[in-house]
Order: sequence, then C-alpha cells, then structure tokens
Amino acid sequence: MKGKRRINWIRQAVAPLLGIGLILSVFLFSVNPAQTAESLKDCTIISVGFKPLIDMLATDYYPGPDHADKVNGGLYGNGNNIPPESHWQRAKAANAAILPRAADGKPAADGKIGLISLGMSNTSSEFDTFQKLILDSPLKAPAVTAVNGAQPSMTAFWWAYPDATHDPWINFNQQIQDAGLTAAQIQVVWMKLTEMSPKPGVDDFPVFAYRLRDDMAVIAKRLKQDYPNVQIVYLSSRIYAGYSLSPQSPEPFAYEGGFSNRWLIEDQINGGPVTGITYSNAPVLLWGPYLWADGLNPNSEGLIWECTDLIDDGVHPSLSGNKKVAQKLFTFFTTDPLTAQWFSLLPPPLPRSLLTPILSNMPASTH
Repeated sequence: MKGKRRINWIRQAVAPLLGIGLILSVFLFSVNPAQTAESLKDCTIISVGFKPLIDMLATDYYPGPDHADKVNGGLYGNGNNIPPESHWQRAKAANAAILPRAADGKPAADGKIGLISLGMSNTSSEFDTFQKLILDSPLKAPAVTAVNGAQPSMTAFWWAYPDATHDPWINFNQQIQDAGLTAAQIQVVWMKLTEMSPKPGVDDFPVFAYRLRDDMAVIAKRLKQDYPNVQIVYLSSRIYAGYSLSPQSPEPFAYEGGFSNRWLIEDQINGGPVTGITYSNAPVLLWGPYLWADGLNPNSEGLIWECTDLIDDGVHPSLSGNKKVAQKLFTFFTTDPLTAQWFSLLPPPLPRSLLTPILSNMPASTH
C-alpha cells in the first residue's frame, strides 16, 4: 500500500509539471524564429550621425572637438587617406616580394600566391561571396588562390589569445591545407575583426577601440611568426550596425573599430611605442577597402547600407550585404596600385604619383 501511495503522489506532483512543459513546448515551437529575431533590428535607424573616416578632414573630430580623447579624420590620420611616403616605400618593397611560390616558399613560375581572410562570421560570409565572385573571373591572375580563414564567433580576442576550446588557428591552418597550399605560400591577409559584446558605459571611446587595436597587434605578430612569407595585411572596417538592437557589437563600436585599424597602422609607422608592432615583427599593415557608411547616407565612395543588407539581427550581412562587400574587395584588389600587380590581369593601374592628385581632388560625395 505504501508503494502505491508513493506512486500516486509522484503522479500527482509530476502531472502539473508535464502540463506546463507541454504548454511551453507548444509555445516555443510555434514561434517564428524570424519574428523573435526581428526585435533585434530597427529599420528606422537609417543614420547614427557619424562621419566616415574617409570623409573626415584634419579639422573633424570624433567623438567631438571637446572630448579628452578626440581624434581627427582620415584613414592614415590628419585627413589623409593615403599612407605617408615612408610607409608607402615599405609597402612597395613588401609588395614586390608577393609572387608565385612553391610549397617550400621558394619563388616558382608555377607556384601560388595565397590570399587569406582572417576574422569572424561577417568576414567569413563576405569573403565566401568574394571567392564565388572571382572563381571564374578572367581578371584574376591564375596564381592567386583565395582561402577563407575567417570563422564564426572567432572575434579578435580568440585570435590573439586562443585556448583549448577556442583556437581559430587550427581551422585556419586546415583551410590552407584544404586549398592545396602551405603556410609558406600565404602572402597576403585580409583582416576584419571586432570584439564580442562591448558594453556601453564601460567600453566607451576609446576603451573598446584600444582593446581591439591591441589584440590585432598580437595577431599581426603571430602572422609574421607562423607565416613568414606574409608580406602585407590589409585591414577593413566593419559595416554599418546602426539597425541593430543586439548587444553583440552595435554602434558606435562598429564605427569606432575603424580607429583601431588606423592606430595600429600608425603605431607601426612610429616604431611600435604603444603596441610593440614594427616592420621587423609584423607584415606591413595597410588599409584595405573602407566598408562603413552612415546607413542611408552615402559615403564619398557612394556606399550605403540599407536595412535589407543585414539579416534580422542587424549585425550580420544578408546576401545583398555580402555582395556589396565582395564587390568592394574585388574592385580593391583589381585596381589598387599595389594589389593589382599580383592579383589582376588588367593593365597596371596609375602609379601613386599620378593617383595622389586625383584622390586629393575627388569630390566629397558622388551623389
């Protein structure tokens, strides 16, 4: 009898819990995931009011002229979007060493030039689209092999400080191997990174941007150590994240990451007094395509970011967003005065001496 009573008691106690579980199950599985994710994107936030780095003058300051840590504009500082002459000469010398190499890294007429991406999920999906774009392109040099080394969730911290459960370098090396290349054939890196879930009020400018800069310095040094033929690392900014209500990496942090790139390059130019980055312990660092624009306000290159260019979290690019970045990459690699020498089959672009006045006289907006 005691056994029967115990069983009845268990049934009476568990039955309500089973009912609650059934109700929760019906609720959870009946909710459209797109509807829940939609709350993470607000398509009315078509601008955050920041000026793209490429459009800022030496007299334009972020966050403002009275901020203690104010910084002026330009990819290379003081309103300049081209590197100083000393850095340009370093870049030219490094670019001259980018050539087809055999598996052992020695120059070979039938060798390969490995171009690899490094970054998180956005970088991965954008570079994947770029790979598809160039797959059968008659403009790409046959020696160039593009490898997608970027990986979801692998933000700057994990690349800088991997552990047993978060080590992106393992898959990075596997991707190189799967592409039929060796570490000695990797010569150019496209790097686009952020830090996970920065907190407003804690990581306000310049805290987040400094941390990202410092982590990227660690990464650049490792690239030089593990891939000795990497000559140049091209850095790109994040895309617009103003539509996002997600805490992953919203504005203003997406915008401020551009300053991280600039400061890292400046530190290399200055001999590494802040991060220790130099020409001897890291590849030459240069800007790749600048990808940030203030929502629907076009930057001087005509780039805008529509709400449909991002998926429902407002952070990751949609198919159209991936295509925009892929096209920017393709245009950059085929027309940049340095990259075009090894990436493209097009006639050589204008030398920098002729290109500089064209860039200087370019109108502020093409719209």
